Amino acid sequence: MDSDREVRASDVRLLLEERSILRLLHGYAHAMDQGRESDWVDTFTPDAIFDVVEVVGGQRVHREEGRGDLAAYVAAYPKPPQFRKHVVMDPIIEVDGDVARVEAYWLLLQRDDAFGMPVPRRLRPLPRPPGQIRGALAHRRAFGRGPGQHHARWRVGPMINAKPLVPFGVEIDLDLGEPLSAAQQDDLRQLYSRHDLIVAHGGQMDMEQQARAMSYLGPVLRTEDSMGEISRESPIGLGGAALCFHSDYIYSPEPLLGISLHALDVVAGETSTRFASGRTALAALRSEDLGGLSSLQVFGVVLDRRNRLAEVAALPSTVHPLVWDHPGTGGRFLLAPEMTTDSIVGLSPASSEALVARLFAAMYSPSNVLEHRWNPGDTVIWNNVSVMHARGDYSATEHRVLQRVAIGTKGYFELYPEMAKELSTERWSDDSASVPPG
Repeated sequence: MDSDREVRASDVRLLLEERSILRLLHGYAHAMDQGRESDWVDTFTPDAIFDVVEVVGGQRVHREEGRGDLAAYVAAYPKPPQFRKHVVMDPIIEVDGDVARVEAYWLLLQRDDAFGMPVPRRLRPLPRPPGQIRGALAHRRAFGRGPGQHHARWRVGPMINAKPLVPFGVEIDLDLGEPLSAAQQDDLRQLYSRHDLIVAHGGQMDMEQQARAMSYLGPVLRTEDSMGEISRESPIGLGGAALCFHSDYIYSPEPLLGISLHALDVVAGETSTRFASGRTALAALRSEDLGGLSSLQVFGVVLDRRNRLAEVAALPSTVHPLVWDHPGTGGRFLLAPEMTTDSIVGLSPASSEALVARLFAAMYSPSNVLEHRWNPGDTVIWNNVSVMHARGDYSATEHRVLQRVAIGTKGYFELYPEMAKELSTERWSDDSASVPPG
């Protein structure tokens, strides 16, 4: 009888542990799909390693170590209302003392853009072992057992090999000069939506190859201001003048959606472009109540400092919200370009200047700026509205030729046809300057 009771107690304990692990796996999926970032991070132990590798070839897709990395990863993950559901399937759980192993799959469902229906994307194995997941060990701790080793590898279907950058963005291992498969195109769009900035290293691309790569992300603008070579000699290169942080055509109702630059002729590491994220800046301003506020964006005549309405009153200007909804993730981001932000609408001059100073401090803090140093064959693609960009003076640099392709709804002359004849091609901007300077 005593032996039977011991067996039954052991079985019950095993069932409780298995149920705890199963509940954790489902909780992981629900937290990610519902955008509950802290709950998702809390499914991991503090020393967790989240290692995602491809099934075929074993190449790493991304790797996070500790809850700081995990929080940054899930913060960039698509949020509701974008439809994504992770469905846990066929879990096999093995508990051996302080160690638990799980083999399972999850099926990723996401909404089809054309028909609005949830469709399966990939069937992926869940981690083995899941020892890095906190909740799976809850009952073992109750029975006096430690968590053991916290490390796991996730294997996924064929994807673009990607590595997160600090403080934002992602670096990919992909030749953008070659046509991409449908799956690769989908992955590229997701990486762009999640990270807002992509760095790719590879061989040289001609203009049409670069345009094809950008067409996966949006409508390519084939206008003289949107496609061309950027150098100190080119019409849109401005002689290599320095440009403070800006967003192209943000003074208009329809700024460019995205920009790509491809290094044709550069000396490795000699010159750079800097980027600042509106998403991470907004996260740093959690205590600020910015809801409902807007800023006046003015034409950028002076390229290396902030422009004010009094200086450019006769030129185009537009009011935009300070905080925008991010269409790719369901999150939000701050819009505060240094070059073109005149003021905060509806505030007194003193209050406006004080708030602009706080916004700029968050947006352009060194901890929020990514500097990319150019190497031959590099390509950088970024969201022109959620990410600001800047460059230093390269007027004395002999080798800095970048090829530019942009996506958007309208080119400058389409936005302002009345100014087409007034602006000569020699007075266009940059390395992706925010505006044709006046």
